[in-house]
Amino acid sequence: MVWRELKDYDATNTVFLTCTNDVMPPQLNNVITLSPYDWKTFVGDHVLLKVMQYFERIRLQSNMANYIKNNPFVESDHWHVVSDPMLDRRQIKYSRNGEPMPEAANKPTKEERKLKLQEKLWMERVRAVEDAGQRAQAASSNKNSQPNKNSQSNKNSQSNKNQQLNKNQQLNKNQQLNKNQQPKRKRKQSPLMDVKRARVGTENIERERPTGMAPIDLDALREARMREMEKRSQGDLGRREESRSRDESRSYDGSRSHDRSRSHDKSRSHDKSRSRDESRRRDFDDHRRHHYDSRRREGSRRHDYDESERDSRRRDYDKSERDPRRREYTELERSLRRREHEYNMDVDSDRMKTEHKEMDYEYQRKEEQERNHEKIIEAPLISEAELKAIVDRFTSSISAEIAAWDKINKF
Repeated sequence: MVWRELKDYDATNTVFLTCTNDVMPPQLNNVITLSPYDWKTFVGDHVLLKVMQYFERIRLQSNMANYIKNNPFVESDHWHVVSDPMLDRRQIKYSRNGEPMPEAANKPTKEERKLKLQEKLWMERVRAVEDAGQRAQAASSNKNSQPNKNSQSNKNSQSNKNQQLNKNQQLNKNQQLNKNQQPKRKRKQSPLMDVKRARVGTENIERERPTGMAPIDLDALREARMREMEKRSQGDLGRREESRSRDESRSYDGSRSHDRSRSHDKSRSHDKSRSRDESRRRDFDDHRRHHYDSRRREGSRRHDYDESERDSRRRDYDKSERDPRRREYTELERSLRRREHEYNMDVDSDRMKTEHKEMDYEYQRKEEQERNHEKIIEAPLISEAELKAIVDRFTSSISAEIAAWDKINKF
C-alpha cells in the first residue's frame, strides 16, 4: 500500500501495518510498525498473533487513535501467543518473556544429527580396524624376533598340563567335601554305614566319571566324613550340657529332679492348653465353614429355583402367544377394551355436559337474585303521602292528649 495514495484519506477508525519507516502517513497514531515476516521460523506467525490480540483490545475502545497513542504496539513488550504448544515446545525454546532463545534458533535439525551420528559410528569402525591391524602387526613382529626353542616349549607345555591336572584334582576334592558337609538327613546313622555309603557313592562316581576328570581320593573323603560325624556328636553333647546347666541354674533348691519335674509339669500344662486352643479353633473353623457352605448352597438353590421359574413363565408366555386361540382371545379382549374406553368417553362427555348445564343454571339464578336485591335496595320504603298521613295522625293524637292534660290541670 502506497501512503501517497492515502494522502486525503481519513484514517480515524483504520489501522495501518507496515514493516518500513521510509514513508509515513500524516496520522502516525494509526500506524503499527512490525518486523519483516520470516517464513522460515515461527517468529512472523507469532508477531501476527500478537497483533490480532492487540486488535481485540483496540476493538473494545471508543477512541482508537487515542488508545494507540497512549498504548503503542511494541513486539518485545508482548508475550508470544503460542498456536501449537506441543510443536513449538519440541522445536523452539522460549525465554521468560516468550521470545525464542538464540541457541534454540541454531539448534541442529534431525537430518544433521543423523549425519553426525553416522560419521561418529564410521570413525569408530575405522579406529577399531586400525587397532586390530596394529595388534596383528605387533604379534607377527614378536613371533619373528623370538628364536626357535622347540624342546623348551614342549617342556613348558608338559609342565602346564601337569599343573592344570593338579588344579582340577584339587577343585574336585573341594567340591566333593562341600557336598558331603551339607546335611542331607535328619536321622543319625552309624559311621560304618556312612563310610559304606560314601564308598559306594564314590565308586559309582568313579565308575561314571568321564575320562577327562581327575581321580577321587577315597581316603580323604572318608576322613572328612568321620571328622564331620565327630563334630556333630560333640555339638550335640555341648547343647545337651548347656540345656542341663540352664535347667539347674533355673531351679530354686538346686535339685535336678525337682526342677525337671516342675519343667515337665509346665510343659505338660502348656501342651494341654495349646491342644485345647487348637481343638477349639478347629471346631470354630469347622462351624464357620459349615455355616458358609450352607449359606452358599441355599443361595445357589434359590438362584436355580428363580431361574427355573423365570424360564417356565417365559415358556408358558411364548406358548400362549403362539396359540391361535390365544391370538383370537387377545383380539377380542382388545376390541372389548376399546369399546369400554369409548363408552367411558361418552359417559364422561355426558357428565361434563350436565355439569355445564347446572353451572349455567346456577349462574343465571345468582344473577337474578342479585338483580332483585338491587331492585329492592333502590325502591323507596314508604311514599310521601303515607308518611304525611302517619305524621298527621301522630300530631293530632299528641295534641288531643295535651288538651286533655290542660283540662285536668285547670280543674
